[in-house]
Amino acid sequence: MTRSNSVLIGTFLGYNWVAIYDILEKIVGALLIPFNLLNQSSYPAIAEKKDLKLFNKVFKISLISSLAIYLLLLMTGEVIFSILSGATLERSNYYYLIYYGLLIPIVNIIYQLTTLLIVKNKNKYYSKSLIYSLLVYILGVIIIYYFNVISLFTIISVKLFADVSNILIMLQYNKK
Repeated sequence: MTRSNSVLIGTFLGYNWVAIYDILEKIVGALLIPFNLLNQSSYPAIAEKKDLKLFNKVFKISLISSLAIYLLLLMTGEVIFSILSGATLERSNYYYLIYYGLLIPIVNIIYQLTTLLIVKNKNKYYSKSLIYSLLVYILGVIIIYYFNVISLFTIISVKLFADVSNILIMLQYNKK
């Protein structure tokens, strides 16, 4: 979805906005690396032993850490953006960073719920959740295009909404 976001932004908003989005994406992506590593390193132990206690520990640590990193982003986002972009951060772009930064806890939860689905041998539900969230994303893009409200904010909103819908779908599948 991030590649399609860049295409949408470039097509409808211009390349300056693509550059801003690219920096936002890089900042959030870099902040997600520790969670990706935690997930990759804990997955074999959780999957092999079907250890839900270990999963719960990792989930709690991961969730608390992701919220802490998001708070850190709130405090240092302007500095990080200006270092990476070489420019001062306009206030509106700072809000985009904070809004896009919500992906840190959201993606982290998706990592953990994916692990849980796979551990519970519900691989097909994982695939279904991805398909449904993609459909939500496509529907969101159609809606913002139809109502001619395409902006960086609405494109990020569609991405966040699709990811939150993915979480809700995975939670539903994990209850089964």
